[in-house]
Amino acid sequence: MNAEIEIVMQADDDAQRKVEAARAESQEIRLRAQQQAGEILARQREELARARDEELRRVLSEAQARSRIILEEADRYLHRLEQRKTEQWDGLINDLIKKVLSL
Repeated sequence: MNAEIEIVMQADDDAQRKVEAARAESQEIRLRAQQQAGEILARQREELARARDEELRRVLSEAQARSRIILEEADRYLHRLEQRKTEQWDGLINDLIKKVLSL
């Protein structure tokens, strides 16, 4: 009977060691998983930041191009207005001179 008790106690000790080993392995696996998750998250954040920066540069470039076009159009419009003003002033002055001379 002592041998049977010894076998049961040995089996219990073995089971306890296996449970402790399994817990340690589980802890290692959990720590590795957390580390990997952190690394994945960091990479995704970097990728997101790069994508955001690229999109921002693209949008800014398009906005600058559009603003240059608008400024060029505004300059042309102002130039036409100046020409029309000069032409109208010239016409008014000529008309005034004609009226003064015809008096």
